[in-house]
Formats: sequence, C-alpha cells, structure tokens
Amino acid sequence: MRLALLGDIQELHVRESLARALTREGVAVAHFPLPWPPGAPARESAVLDGVVDEVLAWGPTATFVFRPAALRRRDASRLRDAGVTQMAWFSDDPILYPDVYRAAARNYDIVLNCGNAQVLEFYRGKNGYAVNFPFWADGDEFPHVYRPDACATNFVFFGNVHTQTKRRRLKSLEPLGAACTIIGKRPAGPEGPEEMSFADPRQAAHAVARGRIAINIPQFFADYRRYWTLYPEIGMLGFFDIPSRLVQYAAWGLPTVTLGAPFEDAHMPSVRNFPDVEDLIRAKAALLGDGERLMRWSQERRQEFERGFEARARARFLLALVRGEASPWRLSPAESLFAYRDF
Repeated sequence: MRLALLGDIQELHVRESLARALTREGVAVAHFPLPWPPGAPARESAVLDGVVDEVLAWGPTATFVFRPAALRRRDASRLRDAGVTQMAWFSDDPILYPDVYRAAARNYDIVLNCGNAQVLEFYRGKNGYAVNFPFWADGDEFPHVYRPDACATNFVFFGNVHTQTKRRRLKSLEPLGAACTIIGKRPAGPEGPEEMSFADPRQAAHAVARGRIAINIPQFFADYRRYWTLYPEIGMLGFFDIPSRLVQYAAWGLPTVTLGAPFEDAHMPSVRNFPDVEDLIRAKAALLGDGERLMRWSQERRQEFERGFEARARARFLLALVRGEASPWRLSPAESLFAYRDF
C-alpha cells in the first residue's frame, strides 16, 4: 500500500508520528506540503496543481489530508479519477464547520472526525456517518517523564491563553497564582506577547514535567459566539473532550485534572474532574500530599495513553479503513465514538 499524507497541522509531530507508524506497518509513505494559509489565488492555484501532479506521479493507494480545505473540488476529482481513496481528518471539530468543513466534506471518500458524541451525531445528520479519530502521539517521542519528587510547582497548564476566547482559561487559573505554571502563548504585556512554548516535544516534556498535577480546561463550543448566526447548533455540541494536551499529558504520565467539564471523561477515566478552580484548591492538600499515590496515578495515565492514543493505533485504524476492514457506515453512534480502541 502507498499512502500520501497531505499538509500539516500546527503540531508537526502528529503527522510525523503517523508517518513513522505507517512505515512500521509496511506502508510506503510520502508527505506533500500544501499551501497554508491560503495566499494569492493565482499563485495558490498553480502551487496546488503542482502538488496534485506530484501526488499522482507518486501513485498512492490513498491520501490522508490534514488541511481538508486546502484541496479544491477539481483536485479531489483528479485524484478520484485516478482511483485514489481520499480521506480527511477534521481535527478542529466542529469549530471550523461553517467556514471550512461543510464545503470540504464532499471532496473526500472518508471523513474522520475528532469530537464527542454530540459532534458525531451532528455529522451523522450531515454526512450520513461519523467516526471519532482522536489525537495521538509517539510514545518514544513523548516518554513517561513524571517524577513527583523532582517537580518545582504544584500545577501546570500546557496551552495558549492569548486569544479573546482562550483568555477565559487564564481567568480560571488566576486563583492558583504562582502555584501554577502556564506553558503557551499569553496576552501581550508592555513588552509584547509573552510566550513559553517548545517545538521539540522533549523540551516541552522537561518544562511540563515540573508540575505535580497537569490542568486541562475544556474548549466549550458555545464560547465561539461569532458562529452563532451561521451555525446555531454549535452551542449544543458541548466541548472538545480530547484535546491534544490531554493525550500529551497521558504520554508523559502526568496526573491530570479537568476544570469545568459537566461529566467524567469516558476516554481517560483517570482524569479527575473539578467544577471550578476553587474546588481544586480545596482538594489540593489531598491531591498533592502522597508521592506514592501520585506515582500510581501517573502510571494509570501512561497506561491509558498506551491503550488507545499511540500513533501505531491510529495507523492501524487508518489502514483498516482503507482496506475496508472497518466501515464508518456500519458503526452505531456509540461504536463510532470508541472504535479507535479496537486498534
């Protein structure tokens, strides 16, 4: 089998780890960059024509597209006429639906989602099927690094807090003060934006592992008010329940709490849920007081990662879809949510 990976998301390790995992499964893999963000239309058109020419010359069995909107209808038609199975991953489900995914879906034979039960049901109504394909990571690139006795701070948050929507995260974390380290983009101050981020996962691991407990703050879709007139359903689709940070926390073995989720995490049961930061502060002593218990919690987190969020599991799932061994159209809503566990 020959599988072409088209484009990238901001977290390059996601595509890179999938490529390595597919190669280990005996698949010939090639990566073709796509122009992103969109540039001048004439230049972009010429570049895309050239990319599709290269893909067709390489002769893939299937394509897997990380930037679904980057390909045009005519690009999809050229690939389809050549007998190529075309797949796309909607990694930002469902925020980009009105601007991107609604039009892009028709270009692909298989669309893979990244969302909760409500999101999958929404797509089932639009496309006739839906299947959850959560974020993943490479267990070697994201090693188990947690050591509670080596930690320098009680809490750590790995993520950006600089945009208007994401500043709610910063407000949620403020009561923790110096007890919480934020690793990510922060709002601009007198000297410009403050950022603590790392392109290298191992550098990120070293920074994040300084916290005894990692914090996750859900991304609630109802907060994206600018979409409400175009996309009124967004307020009823809940929140992004498996962001990439949760997968990375699990790989690193970080004991994790989520703030504000309305129900427990069925994908990662070891994640503790607190209604708000005040409840977390009240439980702080009990959570942090026992190093051995923290280490057992850490081991649970790593085991959850290895059971369902390794890159090799996504590679096998992808291959089963291409070969027809797994079919999104035959999955019930409950099965489509957890089908990734079968690989």
